[in-house]
Amino acid sequence: MAGGIFEVQVNQVARLQFSLVDGSGALVSGQAASVTKLLRNETGAASETLTITEQGTSGVYIASFTPTLSAANGHRYFMRLRGPEPATDGSILEYHVVSFPTAQFSGIAGPLLTNLANLKDYLGGEASGANDTLLTRLIGVASDAIERYCDRTFSLTNYPAELYDGTGGDALRLREAPVVGTPVVLEFGTALTVGEDPAGQFDVLVYKKEGLLIRRLALWARLRRYYSVTYDAGYSTIPAAVEQAAIELAALLYKGRDTIGLSTKNFGQMSTSYLKKLPEATLMGLDPYRRRAAA
Repeated sequence: MAGGIFEVQVNQVARLQFSLVDGSGALVSGQAASVTKLLRNETGAASETLTITEQGTSGVYIASFTPTLSAANGHRYFMRLRGPEPATDGSILEYHVVSFPTAQFSGIAGPLLTNLANLKDYLGGEASGANDTLLTRLIGVASDAIERYCDRTFSLTNYPAELYDGTGGDALRLREAPVVGTPVVLEFGTALTVGEDPAGQFDVLVYKKEGLLIRRLALWARLRRYYSVTYDAGYSTIPAAVEQAAIELAALLYKGRDTIGLSTKNFGQMSTSYLKKLPEATLMGLDPYRRRAAA
């Protein structure tokens, strides 16, 4: 999952770019109508229309809507996009769009794996203020590449009512980890008790670091979409090794912008190849955070 916070001016179109990829990492086109989308504001369901369009047949899409509400300190919209299955892995993107009466600034402010100040500090005198927009964009590209490489979303995020197939065994792996708090687990609408203490009388034991749910005296019935899990997962503070990798990858992309033509090529494809150019020690720092996909 990737995401961010964007600040915009009321009654001006908010456009957010994303890509859809399959299990092999290849871009998937022709799926605009299959993206599951949700748009809410501070008071509930938003009246604005959220549209998804593809840029040609590139596999790169634009989610857009025009906010009609604003406030002096910003009116917050929440957008959730989910890729179709089985064409993609069903990954979820979440964005917060904050609308102001007049323009504040437009760009990505988080939750990303590092920030503009840290990247510029790493680059030293190589980056001027005139490049802030490009650098901010590259931070987003680097963050997305590292999250895909590690197969996890790092920022602390709430995942409401995720549906899971039963595995037929006693273990069910959540799509995100580490888990924070106690998940709410429903078995075809019936709540199961959940806890961490093996000595407790719980239906389900949760192993938070691994994002693993274990049935104590039963199995996860092998039925499709039979289980619903609501939980929080991620890090309130991005691990230092992960942030350093994001800084170094964004810096590599910035330094190579002239030779690879950043303005004309797909950022997602480039970031994957540049990720392999990171120092071995940096990649080793990411290894503890890599995980396999949920069952």
